[in-house]
Amino acid sequence: MQTNILRAIALAAALCAGGAHAATYPFQDPNLAPQQRIANILSLMTPDEKIAALSTNSGVPRLGIPSFGGTEGIHGVVQRGDQAHQKVRITTTQFPQPPGMGATWDPELVRQAGAVQSTEARYITQSAQYKQPMLMQWGPNPTSHAIRAGAAARRSMARILSSSGRWRPPSRAGSRATIRSIGAARHS
Repeated sequence: MQTNILRAIALAAALCAGGAHAATYPFQDPNLAPQQRIANILSLMTPDEKIAALSTNSGVPRLGIPSFGGTEGIHGVVQRGDQAHQKVRITTTQFPQPPGMGATWDPELVRQAGAVQSTEARYITQSAQYKQPMLMQWGPNPTSHAIRAGAAARRSMARILSSSGRWRPPSRAGSRATIRSIGAARHS
């Protein structure tokens, strides 16, 4: 698994580093196959650089490879302001949490939300205004508190179901309309 992570980092680095300047290293040659570029990067990296690349600062400055950055992205790109680290708050489109997106039963709508999120991440990464790399997005891991809260919610729902005998899921059309209106308002 660690090899796959390093390969993914190396591929992202190779793609980021394939700029307009003359190729100093083979991985900078966009005409080479991705596997060759990855193999070249991994052969040039020191063990310490490989370990460091597993963090959110994935760059390898010695090789001219910029970090592709990272941010929370479970329901949209997140960049909160942080004076201590001189980060400016960046307004982005926010989507419902995954259970809300799943309630639409519309995989194409979820893909569209992903496309908006990836476009915003690329803009923020490449924009001269922000220059804040955030191409890797992650979702928070559930804590034991969240797991217990989810279990409590399921028990409550089970009690409601057993007392009424009937449960009606939210309307698919209503969920889709809400999400579409969020996207339309953001991009109008």
